[in-house]
Amino acid sequence: MAHLRVLDLRDNQLKDIKEAMALVNKLVKLEYIGLRGNRFSADSFYKTFRAKFLGAIKQLRNLGCALKFMDDDMIGASEICNAWIANGGDKDKVEKYR
Repeated sequence: MAHLRVLDLRDNQLKDIKEAMALVNKLVKLEYIGLRGNRFSADSFYKTFRAKFLGAIKQLRNLGCALKFMDDDMIGASEICNAWIANGGDKDKVEKYR
């Protein structure tokens, strides 16, 4: 699984966001993750979920990170920085990445 590039977990009724976060943090070559349609990614709070999820993915803090898409939407640098800050990241360190 270390070389996995695409992981589509959409519409599986998954409940625990932490399990998904832990899995993605282990898959350093992952380019796409699909999570929409699970209990933790309900449409009513999708933007909040997305920010929380992206802020917890450690590999996104590296400039050469492979992960570029989540649920068919590109993950932009500004979105990553905002997610880090929203999840308690050091604002000064985050600003250096912008």
